[in-house]
This record gives sequence, C-alpha cells and structure tokens, in this order.
Amino acid sequence: MHLSPAGRYLRHAWQAFLKNAWVLVLVVAAEKLLEAGIKKAGSFPMLALFLAAYFVLEPGIVSMFLAAERGEKLNAGDVLAGWQYGLKYFLASAANMVAVALGLVCLILPGVYVFYRFRLFPYFLVDRNCGILGSLGESWAATSGRVLQMVSLDLLGLVVYALGVLCLIVGIVPASAVYRLMWAKFYGEITTVPRAGL
Repeated sequence: MHLSPAGRYLRHAWQAFLKNAWVLVLVVAAEKLLEAGIKKAGSFPMLALFLAAYFVLEPGIVSMFLAAERGEKLNAGDVLAGWQYGLKYFLASAANMVAVALGLVCLILPGVYVFYRFRLFPYFLVDRNCGILGSLGESWAATSGRVLQMVSLDLLGLVVYALGVLCLIVGIVPASAVYRLMWAKFYGEITTVPRAGL
C-alpha cells in the first residue's frame, strides 16, 4: 500500500509514539501545564517563572521528540538535556515571532509563509546547535519548496487533534505527541534529502 508523504509521517509518528508512549505523554502533559500556567499567570513574577521553566524545558522536549523519531529509547529525565539552549530558544522564538508579525502586517499570506519557513528552527537549534540566527536561516533554507507539504502536514495534524478530542478530551495529550513526532519525522527527512527549488 502506497501512503502519501503525510500518511507516512503519521504512520511513523504513531509507531514511534508506541515505543515511548508513557514518557512522551508525561512530557507533553508537563508542557501543556506550563503553557496553561503562562496563559493563566495572574502576576508578572508568576508569568516570568512559567516562561523561564518553559524555555528551559522546551529544547529538551524538542530533543526528546527527535530521539523518539529516530527510534531511541527515552527517559523522563531527558527533558532536562537541552537546558543550555534555553536562552537561545527564547531569543530565536522572539525573532521568529517578530518576522511572522511583520509578515502578517503585510497581509495574512506573507505571515503564514514566513511562519512555515521558520517552523523548524527549534530542531536546527537543538539538533545541530546552529545558534539563534543560524537555526532560523537553516529552517528557511530547508523548507524551500516545501510550504504546501508543511500545510498538508498541519491539516493532517488537525485530524489527529480532532480524534484526540473525540477520545473524551484525554486523547489530546497523545495526539499532541503524535503531531510533534510527525514534525520530527518531517525534519529528519528533509535534512537528509536535497532541497527543492523555491
């Protein structure tokens, strides 16, 4: 049976999820709690605390999804493995947000285009230690000619999330893990295949 590229990513992500399901569920649940804390923080000190924790842990989470995609066995403690990238991750995220916002000011489509071109910066930052601007530049180069493929991956991700919601909401955490694994697979594939033209 021949699967579409997005279907291959989903199948691979599901298989990778099953190998490390409990660790990935715990990590995604912790990430979702941090995100909720950021949104609900009632004071600046609480917001700063949640943001600091998020940006210290998020590079390790990205690294864990890359490792899971590559078939490696995970431990919950691996979430701390990327702490040294926290400041770079924060600064690259800020630069990404500014670029996308400028694109959105121009019109909606340029902002969406810029969003997808910079979408993989966390993987380059953690996997290849490219630095702040280097990770954004590598993402821009690697995603050349692949924006429509990335949009289709996000559309499939919406289906995955919808299935998670149908599982009495508790399926959101595994759905999020599978979605993240799909993107890790996409990153792994495009960084080993020659780039297409613009």
